[in-house]
Amino acid sequence: MTCAPCFVMPVHVVNRQGITITGEAREGSGFRLTTAPGRQAASTFIALLPGEARVTRRLADLLDLDDAVPAIAHWHGQYRTDAFATSIGELRGLAEAWR
Repeated sequence: MTCAPCFVMPVHVVNRQGITITGEAREGSGFRLTTAPGRQAASTFIALLPGEARVTRRLADLLDLDDAVPAIAHWHGQYRTDAFATSIGELRGLAEAWR
């Protein structure tokens, strides 16, 4: 029995403030906001705190956290999704530029 070649997604390893994010996460610099920070976005934002992962679809819900907190921005595209390893500080910069 033979098997057709499988498509394998590249695995990236990103270290953010002592947390290693392994998988298909891209660098945070590639992420773009498509909705105002206070509105429910087509993205999911995950802040990685000690002992807690805070998940929201409103970026504004996380802007009270320290800039150094690692985060993942998960963008839901029309044909695929992408995860971006970033930080609250990088996301705050995007939110401020939106205004």
